[in-house]
Amino acid sequence: LWSGRLRDPRVGRELLIGMTAGAMALLIVELPKLLALNLGWRMPQFPFGNAVWVAASTPGLVSQWLGYVTGGLRNALILAMIFLLLRLFMRRPRLALVAGVIVLLLAVNGGQILTGNWVERYNVIVFTALITIVIHRFGLVAAAAMLFLDNVISDVPLTPDLSVWWSTPTVLTLGLVAGLVAFAFYASRGGEPLFGQVVPD
Repeated sequence: LWSGRLRDPRVGRELLIGMTAGAMALLIVELPKLLALNLGWRMPQFPFGNAVWVAASTPGLVSQWLGYVTGGLRNALILAMIFLLLRLFMRRPRLALVAGVIVLLLAVNGGQILTGNWVERYNVIVFTALITIVIHRFGLVAAAAMLFLDNVISDVPLTPDLSVWWSTPTVLTLGLVAGLVAFAFYASRGGEPLFGQVVPD
C-alpha cells in the first residue's frame, strides 16, 4: 500500500476484511444501545449522526471523511504500538496480548468498562475483542478500514428519506462506502472483473 500498489490483491483483501469488521461493529456493538431505550434504562450517548455540521456543505463532509481516514490510520498505529511495546517488554506473546486487551478495555470510551452501565460495558468488551482480532490476524490496513467505516457510518447523519434537504451526506457517504467496497473487491481479484472471460486450458 505505501509503495503505491493500491490494486495489490492483499490490499483489496485487507480492505474488504476491515470494512466487514466495521459493519459487524455497527451491528453487534452500536445497535444494542437501542435496548436501553426500549427498556427504559439510562440511555448511553447514541452514536449515529453526531457530526451534524457536515450537512451544511459538501466540502465539510469531504473534510470529515479525510479526518476519519487519518483518524483510523492513527488509531490503528496506536493500537499496534501498544501490543508491540507490551510484547517487547514482557517477552511473552500471550501475556502481552492479555495485557494489551486489559489496557484497551480500560482506555476505550473513557473507561466505560468501569463507570458505564451494562450496555456500555458490553460495547467496550465486544469492540475491544473485535479490533484485537482484526489487528492481530489481518494487520494495520484492515484495522484502519474497520475504524474508518465504523466512524463514518456512525458519525455522519444518515436518513432513509432522500427527499429531505439534508440527505446529501447520506447519498455521498453511502456512495463512498459502496465505491470503496467495489474497489477493494476489484483489487482483491487482482484486477480481474467478476464475470471475466473464461479461457479454456
